[in-house]
Amino acid sequence: MARALKVLAVPVIAVGLAVGFSGVSSAATVTQAYFISVSPISQDPGQAVSVTANGQYSTSPFSSDNCDSVSITVTVTYTTNSGSTASSQTTLGTSDGNGDLTGPVTIPADAQPTSVSGNTASVQASCTGGGNTYLSNAVIVTVAGSVAPTTTTTTTTTPSATTTPTTTTSPTATVAATQTAPPATPVSGSPKFTG
Repeated sequence: MARALKVLAVPVIAVGLAVGFSGVSSAATVTQAYFISVSPISQDPGQAVSVTANGQYSTSPFSSDNCDSVSITVTVTYTTNSGSTASSQTTLGTSDGNGDLTGPVTIPADAQPTSVSGNTASVQASCTGGGNTYLSNAVIVTVAGSVAPTTTTTTTTTPSATTTPTTTTSPTATVAATQTAPPATPVSGSPKFTG
């Protein structure tokens, strides 16, 4: 009976070690783990907004201290003039010991105005620390402006009229030779009657 207990104890310890170490080696992406504010929240394409990151923001759900003394990247996700979705990344710099940092981030020049596309731009910060990626809240920015009317010039090219020379071959006229009778020879003398 005692032997059976000793044999069972070893697998339990091994399972406990495996569970304890499994969380150490895996990296995670943690959302809502960092806080940013953006000003202004309406901006023209090609112009910058000011992004302020606060690593110790304590209002729920931002209750932890993340992104301290690390590089902060800000991603702007937007709709292009062609209607596709694109993103642009800006390295904001290295945060201070509290995770705080402020800097300009440009709304891309090819961002289509919200008044035209109906879509806004999304600004979100991220950092990597301790093997994990921490994402901030996403701040919605209205892309200001409107699309200027475009003038479309249509050039119509008419193909040149091509004249194909027509060669007509007429059959050769055949003229029948006219035979001319020899001139009449007058009869001389008078007729003689016999009887």
